[in-house]
Amino acid sequence: MSTVQVLVENAGEREAVVALLENYYDVRTGESVEQADLYLIDDHSVPAHREALREQKRAAGAVFCPVVLVRRERTRIDEQALPGQGQSASGVIDEVITAPLDYETVVWQLDNLLTRRDTTRNLVEKNERLQRRERELQRYQTFVERSSDIITVLDESGVVQYQSPAIERVLGYEQDELIGENAFALFHPEDRPELEETYAELIADPGRTVASEGRMQRADGEYCWLSVTATNHFDSGVIDGIVVNSHDISDRKREQQRRERTVERMTDAILALNENWRFIEINDQAERILGIESAEVLGKSIWNIFPSAVDTRFYDAYTTAMDEREPIAFEERFDEMDTWFEVNAYPEPHGGISIYFRDITDRKAREHRIEQLNREFETVFENVRDGLFLFDRTPEGTLTFGRSNTIAGQLLSEEVLTPGEELDGRIDSVLLDRTRECLEQERTVGIEHRVTTGGDESVFDVVLSPVIVEGTVEMVVGSARDVTERKQYEQRLESQRDDLRLLNQMVRHDIRNDLQVIQTHGELLATEVPEELRSSADSVVASAENAMSLTEEARDLATVMLRSGDTQEPTSLSTTLRTQVQQAADSHDHATIEIDGTIPSCEVSADDMLGSVFDNLLQNSVVHNDSPEPRTVVSASIDGEDAVVRVADNGPGIDDDQREAIFEKEQQGEASDGTGIGLYLVRTLIEGYGGAVDVEESAEGGAALVVRLPLAA
Repeated sequence: MSTVQVLVENAGEREAVVALLENYYDVRTGESVEQADLYLIDDHSVPAHREALREQKRAAGAVFCPVVLVRRERTRIDEQALPGQGQSASGVIDEVITAPLDYETVVWQLDNLLTRRDTTRNLVEKNERLQRRERELQRYQTFVERSSDIITVLDESGVVQYQSPAIERVLGYEQDELIGENAFALFHPEDRPELEETYAELIADPGRTVASEGRMQRADGEYCWLSVTATNHFDSGVIDGIVVNSHDISDRKREQQRRERTVERMTDAILALNENWRFIEINDQAERILGIESAEVLGKSIWNIFPSAVDTRFYDAYTTAMDEREPIAFEERFDEMDTWFEVNAYPEPHGGISIYFRDITDRKAREHRIEQLNREFETVFENVRDGLFLFDRTPEGTLTFGRSNTIAGQLLSEEVLTPGEELDGRIDSVLLDRTRECLEQERTVGIEHRVTTGGDESVFDVVLSPVIVEGTVEMVVGSARDVTERKQYEQRLESQRDDLRLLNQMVRHDIRNDLQVIQTHGELLATEVPEELRSSADSVVASAENAMSLTEEARDLATVMLRSGDTQEPTSLSTTLRTQVQQAADSHDHATIEIDGTIPSCEVSADDMLGSVFDNLLQNSVVHNDSPEPRTVVSASIDGEDAVVRVADNGPGIDDDQREAIFEKEQQGEASDGTGIGLYLVRTLIEGYGGAVDVEESAEGGAALVVRLPLAA
């Protein structure tokens, strides 16, 4: 029944209107505007209720809220209440009835207005339902597309109508590949009947949800376990079908099966005793562990079967459980069997007790070993030469002090740190920053930490390593090694290297320049002095040449000693070798130095000292050759990943027992007046390149020095 509020100022007229309408509507009156389906108001009451009626219309929104003016003849109407021509939409009067009122006319007019109200209300409600459904569909679509579960919509026969994108990740099918297929055909034959039966029950019960599990075939043909939850949405008004949520539980199934197998293997041994301590039940595990058979001990007293257990903790505990009717648990070693047991004894309603126990001898041995290791760890922790310390991280991310040995405690802080104390402001800021870096990047971090005590500075190499538990960094373990002496040694070594660089500079420039002056003037004097003094002038020239050769060897030796780091780079073998052969041939007119065949066009892993290697080999082959016609033949080839260079001569050769010694420092040939470091430098440089040098017999009749150099990558 529709509600009509009568807002008529005159009481007599108001009662007359109420009497006219009360058999047909729910008629209300009142001093203020209330919630109603239609309002009747006279022209005298309009000014008082105009704004309240406008508020009711605004609140109704798109729903028509009719207001009818009951007008007396010759009474001026409140123009502000009418939405007439030229007026704004703020008017409140929708219909005007002129008194006196005719029952049939009034009811007919009011019914038309109320019908119009019902029509607009139905349209609004329908529109709101459509909007809600659209929003629900949008939310559901968003949920489906983002869900990690497989979401499927099936029709009544189980045919796939929709499939979410997650099926590609979980089962390997394309999203639309199974549309139109019967979902049950993909389940394992053993699981299919039960799933189909459950589905049939679900179809008959709209709104119901069921859960099950089954094995579904993947795109690659393998089966995986799925947990399936299906809901009947045929009457939901949003989705007409069965909505199925599935997710892969293969890992859980494997873990469950593993646990079941473990439980089967680890079932407790069980004994049941009556109130007189007699065996009434023994399982297989108890028989195996205790070495008894149930047929032989049932009905007999446990204390007769195991008399040595009397006056032990087993006896006391079982007696307590029997007398006080309270469960008791304990661990104890049974000396007779040399076995540790974990025991739980429970009182039973029949007056006896049940005893569940298991052999924990191995566990006790492990616990003992762990305790021993902990004691050993404590000993090592405190007595190790290096400093050791632990920093903890609280769940809120605050760094706190864990523990440290004595050495680490001295370098971390001048004051004693307490476990659990925050590190901020208590330790060196650089060390704290690197600790945070270790935590944030979850990687090991190193730092050189300097500590000044009593005016003396000590240097420590500190290594910070994160301890990760289940994917979370729980703490940082730090180790600190005192490297003060090493740092001092490195400084002394660097000073010596600076001195060696200065000496090398003097040898290479100042001394060599003076020797060149001596050589030049000696050669000039040799042409001008009398015959009897010419041999002396020649000796001066020869000594100067020899001294210059020594400066070259000293230069090379100093260069090798001053090298630091990896200086190797791809170096042309052909260019370097040909250059050195040509220079050696120009320096020794009396000897033949030639290349046999073609030098491979390749690059080897070396540096600018490679030329010195070949120079020393060629000089050695000529200087130690006492043949009337000295001859040196150089050849090269590729062997796998190496380049092989042979420097062969027709000299006296090298005895087998001397082949290794010639590469030692200060080893000289019998006719040599050099320093004996030439071949030592050769081996040092070649081995630095990752190669090798060896001595073989030469086809020329003398010795052949064979060099293997790795090809450049």
